[in-house]
Amino acid sequence: MQEIRTLSHGTMQEVQQMLRWYRQFARGGHTGLLTDNQPQTERHVRWAKTSVTAAVTTYPTSGNKLPVVLGKHIFNDTATGAEVPTFTAYDPPDERIALFASGYKAVGTIAQLTLHNGMWWEMVGASAILHFYTPVGGIPARVGTLLGSVSCVQWQVDSTLNLVATANSETVLNKSTTAIGGGSHIIATWDDTGHLIAIWEDC
Repeated sequence: MQEIRTLSHGTMQEVQQMLRWYRQFARGGHTGLLTDNQPQTERHVRWAKTSVTAAVTTYPTSGNKLPVVLGKHIFNDTATGAEVPTFTAYDPPDERIALFASGYKAVGTIAQLTLHNGMWWEMVGASAILHFYTPVGGIPARVGTLLGSVSCVQWQVDSTLNLVATANSETVLNKSTTAIGGGSHIIATWDDTGHLIAIWEDC
């Protein structure tokens, strides 16, 4: 009987499919249901980290469509106590462009994304809030049913726990009949129609 030293084309295809299934299983997908170039379509929620990518080599300084790498965000679930979860990007890298409904995010920001219509979107809960700084004129008061509105610069807490301005600006609405002062730190939250509503002012 002649010894078989090479695998047939059909067997090689089966081995490649098994490797694809294994990679999908390791990433939490449903084995056997995903194509090689769409490894995320059966898992609709993913952890991601804003980052430069092969396609976007310079991280943006503004805007809400940002480059991300997908990966795992894990902690030790065998013991209680305090812990900062660790993010590890997939290897090989899975790099995407995601839309952040809550606005610009600094590089290195970790977020949960959800897949809709083949595109990745930030998962924004009802409690999602953002920090802004009002311009000199502040935000006008509501007049009747017409809300006051103005573009405000977004601020964030950096790695040293200092408040720093970002390059991103968003329109913030004021529902109060009292104007919001200029040069003020404020907190705003998203309503169910996708508008940012001021809910707190540093008086």
